[in-house]
Amino acid sequence: MEQPQQPITKRKRQLIACNVCRHKKIKCDGQKPCSKCVKFNLHCSYSSIIRKRGPKQSHIDVLEQRIRKLEEMIESNNNIPSQSCSLTENVSQALPSYNTTTTTTTTTTQLNEWPSDDIIEDALDIYFNQCELLLSPIVDIEAFQESVKNKTCSSFLLHSILSVAVRFLKRSDIIESPLWLSGEKYAIKARSMIANVIESPNIEHIQGLIYLSLYEYGCARGPHYWRDLGIAICMTLELGLNKEIMFEEIMPGMTMSLNQWLWYESRRKLYWTVFINDKVASAYSGRPQMLDSRDADILLPISYHRSILDDSNELYQKSIDGRRLIRYNIIRENRRITGVQMIPIDLSMSTRTIESIQTIGIESHIIKQYTILDKIIHFINRGAKDLTQKDTHTFKELNRELDDIWQERLLSDEKGFSYHYSLLLQNGLIVLLNRVSLVLASNMPRLEEVTQEMQELIYKSQERCLSAAYRFSTLLKDVVHNFKTATIPPYFIYFAYVVATVMVNHSFSINPEECEKAEDALKEMLTFFHEMKLYWAMSEKMDFLTKDLYALHERVMDLYQRNSQDQHMTEENHDGDTTVTAKTLSPSAHMESNDDWSSLVNGTTSSMLPVNHLLFDNNNSTSSLNAISSFDIWLQQQIKK
Repeated sequence: MEQPQQPITKRKRQLIACNVCRHKKIKCDGQKPCSKCVKFNLHCSYSSIIRKRGPKQSHIDVLEQRIRKLEEMIESNNNIPSQSCSLTENVSQALPSYNTTTTTTTTTTQLNEWPSDDIIEDALDIYFNQCELLLSPIVDIEAFQESVKNKTCSSFLLHSILSVAVRFLKRSDIIESPLWLSGEKYAIKARSMIANVIESPNIEHIQGLIYLSLYEYGCARGPHYWRDLGIAICMTLELGLNKEIMFEEIMPGMTMSLNQWLWYESRRKLYWTVFINDKVASAYSGRPQMLDSRDADILLPISYHRSILDDSNELYQKSIDGRRLIRYNIIRENRRITGVQMIPIDLSMSTRTIESIQTIGIESHIIKQYTILDKIIHFINRGAKDLTQKDTHTFKELNRELDDIWQERLLSDEKGFSYHYSLLLQNGLIVLLNRVSLVLASNMPRLEEVTQEMQELIYKSQERCLSAAYRFSTLLKDVVHNFKTATIPPYFIYFAYVVATVMVNHSFSINPEECEKAEDALKEMLTFFHEMKLYWAMSEKMDFLTKDLYALHERVMDLYQRNSQDQHMTEENHDGDTTVTAKTLSPSAHMESNDDWSSLVNGTTSSMLPVNHLLFDNNNSTSSLNAISSFDIWLQQQIKK
């Protein structure tokens, strides 16, 4: 007699997750406390308000019952005699996996596409040990290399890193000519995974997008750089990386594990790396920024490496607005780190605050400099060209912020690259903000109703711009001489170009000494471009644009001198006592007519025409003019008259 078939016992779905698991977007078993909180020694709590997400459970039960009924009907007809998996398993395999944890299991397909171990070992070793990783999106390099060794790392992240790293290898079987194209095959593989990456936002995929965008930037592919960075920014906001979650999960005075502290630090480091890339992309392209520092409610990262924990008993960390200051006590047992204790510091304790700020490190300082770049880009890209009365206040305030931030005492090795990085960035920002004063000062005699106060502001800004440009040139010369080219972040190519435009403009000064000084500084910029273009195509492009701009200046000055001589001879014929000196003339004074400018443009080759874009194809030249020199802006305005 057949036994009655037992009803299938269905596992009940867990409908509620604790606050910690909800924030981390990981599976929760619903226990009180849950297993995840017990494992990481966290306070487990549940929200009293249950947010409804997805379809009702009853609707899901009905669908699953229908699927089981269909399976029974198919099996009874022996249509699938050798199926080892159910229909529900097939359906689940066909749908994308929305895994938002930091660990990504490598699939069989990815293992088949895994690069050779010797290439991975050589490339990662030289990249992580010799290249500048001050603002790398990866915090724990050792843990990442271990995941690569165990083949648990994201294949997309690995291929993206290799696209950047292999250019620094000395292996003839890897490198291409030019060197910056050596990683193309790995970039192609990474690009083929982007469709799946978009469906699964997680930290490893954002890290991979940052490296892939860096590769595209290095190849001077502006639209690709913008696209990959845009995806990374969207994922960053989707995962809430701009929000600090440590204070919701760790109570003051509590001790967390080292792995948990590294998890929080990875979120911070990744967010601020994406933030910096957003600023650089906007400065290059003249396009709007996508991230705002005012929306960043997350602590600044610590300049982390394994040795910092071995050498320190205390670490300090602050927020971008300076309202939060945190001290971490490193807990050890037999010299082994067992935990990290988090203690907020009362900002009213002025003495302790000053001492702790001195130990925060230079990486946080550099990020604060990029937040000023955020404001400078807003000021420039929104049409603040004429320094009107409304713009004057913002202009003065930005210059004051640049002065104030440099007054902060930095606890860093002044001979190290990090200090040079910050100092180069500081002077580059000053030049970027103030270089508009060069064209305003040259056109001052033509400007109507210019007050004495405005004139003093413009001339002071001009002097400030030139001084910063010369300091930048001297610092860059030291960096090229004392550090390997591979250690120099490619983003400095842009700031070098900004300074080069100032030097080109000043190379045609009426003062011979100033001309010679500017030309010497310009040679340093060209030397830097020459060194960097071996690894970065963007540097070769900037080298070409700088020389093109110089040739255009020569053409303008040649026309100016001819017109000046003609006018001088005309005035002598009409009045023998009248003498016109070079100081009373300027190119703009003699080329006001459209005919003069048309003859100039028509007489030049295509390579000498004003550049309407730097990186991005854009039919609207107004936004792209922000990416080129102030002289180019002035020249374009004259042509349009």
